[in-house]
Amino acid sequence: MIVDENLNDCSNKYIKSLQKKLKLVTWKFRWMSVFTILLLLASSIFHTKLKNVAEDNKILKEQLYKDETELALEHSIGYWFINKPEEINDSILYVFLKDNNAWYPEILLKQAKIESGNYTSNIYKTTNNLYGMKKVSKRQTTQLINTYNGYGCYTNWCESVLDRMLWDIFYFKNEKPTKEEYLNAMSIYAEAENYVELLN
Repeated sequence: MIVDENLNDCSNKYIKSLQKKLKLVTWKFRWMSVFTILLLLASSIFHTKLKNVAEDNKILKEQLYKDETELALEHSIGYWFINKPEEINDSILYVFLKDNNAWYPEILLKQAKIESGNYTSNIYKTTNNLYGMKKVSKRQTTQLINTYNGYGCYTNWCESVLDRMLWDIFYFKNEKPTKEEYLNAMSIYAEAENYVELLN
């Protein structure tokens, strides 16, 4: 009988010890669960904030792009409106490109000469289109409403140059590319295999 009581005592102590440990584990588990939930909640809030910041930056960038494009437009319009140049040659075109902050004026000068047949092509003479630009539908443009065989028409060659610069801004999302990236993008004009080499 004494042995049985001792066994009962030991059993009760062991059970109580287990219950105590189980309670401790349960509390730890609960706190860990709460902590995990809070961590997930904080992570979700942080992710949402980051997404909102990215969205705000995108909107701001788009607005800046629009503002800069409009400023470039106003500057160029002011230039040709006052001067109304009719004559064109390499010197006049180069000065116009530099004055209007073209990214790579040397390349754009060479391209104008190629696309306009050294300022003599029928398309250039009919449309003032120095760069053989097709009718634009998805970006800002200086083109007139009418077209000529699918090519854009301009009031004068200055508008044509400006439109070519607007294409750069649109294509590169208003971020100046390296010279190599710029030349690679020009390959879309290529009819001749050595087109990019001619521009370099």
